[in-house]
Amino acid sequence: MQNISLPTAADVNSVDQEAFIWDDLMDGTLTAPQAAVIKAVLDRCPAGTTVDLSEQNAGTGKTAKFINDNVTTSQDLKIVTTDAFSDTFMTTSDFWENVNDASNCYKNDTMGQTVIEFDESGSAVGIQLIDVFNDNAVISNADLNSAPTVLGINDLSNYTGVVVPNSAVVDKDGVAISDSGLYSPDVNVFAPWIISNGFPAFEKEGVKQAMAKLFNRLPVNGIMVILQFHIPFVNQSFWSVKDAMTLTGKSMECSWLMNSETDESGYWQAAAIKRTS
Repeated sequence: MQNISLPTAADVNSVDQEAFIWDDLMDGTLTAPQAAVIKAVLDRCPAGTTVDLSEQNAGTGKTAKFINDNVTTSQDLKIVTTDAFSDTFMTTSDFWENVNDASNCYKNDTMGQTVIEFDESGSAVGIQLIDVFNDNAVISNADLNSAPTVLGINDLSNYTGVVVPNSAVVDKDGVAISDSGLYSPDVNVFAPWIISNGFPAFEKEGVKQAMAKLFNRLPVNGIMVILQFHIPFVNQSFWSVKDAMTLTGKSMECSWLMNSETDESGYWQAAAIKRTS
């Protein structure tokens, strides 16, 4: 990817949120300050950039539509929303309607990659991560009645999760973003789901693995935007991933964004991370 400079906190603060084209009624977790972060990053990106919106349980199309309505060069971007498109928490079934069937919007549907096992009483007892592109091979198998398996430095540094082919990333007509190759976006926007489902230790490990996967699939100069950065398990996960990457020879540049206080004495609520090697 072309080397671009990361926005600073001042750059994000200068974004005029009052000028946003915005739908308050559309389902989704995106807030206007978070949207300013996304705009500040994407306004710097060249034509042809692929941006992935990793929105667990919240892939309604709100963020994709915001980008198309507000980012200066949006029509030159390929915008991919990654989620298991079910209506469990939010109405993701309205995705195509919400993005107005835009030709530059795509889905990376993770349905089937995570399988939850239940006991006879209906309680969740296990989670399997399934590689649906490799004969449904089991990547991991977590027992929810035990402590989660914590990946070590080398495993975290090399973690890829389910490797997605470009052929699985499709537009409204089912046409793939590319006929060959593996999906490797230039920009990843990570919007972690911060509402606990009752298994906080597993949720923290899941966020850590998600960050490692997103960083590892970035090209050099690719960017990862992390929202909800101030939430403790999100913040702690980032530092674990950064340490693992740094200790194994990978490097990154970081910009802290969206401070809770106008004098920047508070906590940072977002981060932009550029992979430099």
